[in-house]
Amino acid sequence: MRRQIECSYFNFKVIFASVFVSVLLVGVINCQAVSGNAIRYLDGDTIEFRELSGKTYKVRFAGIDAPEAKQNFGDVCTETLKSAIFGKTLTINPFVKGRYSRTIAQVLDEDKRDVGLYLVSVGCAWMYSTPSHLRKLYRYELVKAQKNKIGLWSEPNPEKPQDYRRREICRGEN
Repeated sequence: MRRQIECSYFNFKVIFASVFVSVLLVGVINCQAVSGNAIRYLDGDTIEFRELSGKTYKVRFAGIDAPEAKQNFGDVCTETLKSAIFGKTLTINPFVKGRYSRTIAQVLDEDKRDVGLYLVSVGCAWMYSTPSHLRKLYRYELVKAQKNKIGLWSEPNPEKPQDYRRREICRGEN
């Protein structure tokens, strides 16, 4: 009886692992790089993206968090993003589908430069859930921008977007 339970448990683990790996592979296969253009700039880290095939969706830049539209530097950072990619063909490397039906992706410009990294380097974004393979480079650019007081780092104590959102939600509850 004990051997039968152990075998059943083993079979369950094998089946579960097989299903789990299959789901992961399907996710990876569906997360292929796609080219297109930004057609709207929602804030400093989110765009509406149109694939060359015509399909449109929201893309949030992976690894960064830029000021919200109504936050200090929100309009400046949105304009900085717009001027960096307006009229350019972009390549997005999707990681996951995030909250609010947005695709979380690394965004590259025509010269294959990481636009999120650029925004960090010009003081328009914090690092935020940065993928492990990008952390060292993003951290380097963030520290350099902070040290040189570039962009939002020119303020003595800039408020993180996540703190701003939390404060605004709490304000709405009162």
